[in-house]
Amino acid sequence: MADIIRALPRDIALSLEIRSKTYRDRFPDATDRAIAVRGASLEYLKQSEIAVL
Repeated sequence: MADIIRALPRDIALSLEIRSKTYRDRFPDATDRAIAVRGASLEYLKQSEIAVL
């Protein structure tokens, strides 16, 4: 995923859809699930040295 993101133009808007039974089971509330997915996504991007604006 990191290589694909790096290949995109720097100022492009990007949205990811993450469908996961694990997240649905752990976070039945959609808002809590979104917060968890956002946190995991930001951590992945940070570890991959991809800047988030």
